[in-house]
Amino acid sequence: MDEHHTDPQTQPPTVPAESLPQLRSRVWHALRDAVSSHDIDVDAANHVLDAVDLPLLSRRWQVRLTLAVVTEVTATCREDAFDTAETAVETALTGAELEARIEWDGRERDNADPGELDVTAAVYPGPG
Repeated sequence: MDEHHTDPQTQPPTVPAESLPQLRSRVWHALRDAVSSHDIDVDAANHVLDAVDLPLLSRRWQVRLTLAVVTEVTATCREDAFDTAETAVETALTGAELEARIEWDGRERDNADPGELDVTAAVYPGPG
């Protein structure tokens, strides 16, 4: 009688269910440490993590946004209006405690439409 024997090397090893989360955690930490010590590229590590359905490693990004910000300011001329608006935006971002840097480019000043007299600011600035 022929007995059928399975080659033990062709069968995947069984992993107890309770150690699977620990194994996944070790894999994630090992890849994070390897990226930290520059032994592996972060993109390669994230490719492996994605393939085994583990959370990707976070990285720092520098993001450049182009926003159309419309605000109403009081000024005596177009240039002062832009300067006042830019100062207001910088103040708002500083108050939001963001690690942000504003790179103003005067060529990107799109539009400034003069409006009516601001009677609250229409006070004679000099003596008497």
